[in-house]
Amino acid sequence: MHADDREAASLLRAQAISGKSKPRLNERRYVRKDGGTIWAQIAGGVVRDSAGTPVYTSAMISDITALKRAARTSEQRFRRMVEMSSDWYWMQDERVPLRRRAGARAARRRTPTSSSARRAGR
Repeated sequence: MHADDREAASLLRAQAISGKSKPRLNERRYVRKDGGTIWAQIAGGVVRDSAGTPVYTSAMISDITALKRAARTSEQRFRRMVEMSSDWYWMQDERVPLRRRAGARAARRRTPTSSSARRAGR
């Protein structure tokens, strides 16, 4: 397991065993023997006996490295498209209700026009 993910993984496992958290999907990194990093999606849970005592943990691990790489490539392509475009695009996520991002040409057009400079007395 990647060193940066060990503490969080240990905490999640302890919470699952204690019953404080429900089974869920997690993503984490693993280090290959050659030093490369792979991304994995882990679906895990705790198997308990009839009294509710944890017997063992079970996990299914899927390699999602190619999926992560494809998502990163897609995002880079989208950002290049936005930067090269003269149109306006809006990006929305769960933290910020609405963000506006102008293409590179639209940002250049925001300089004062001669008519707006005249109105300002310049």
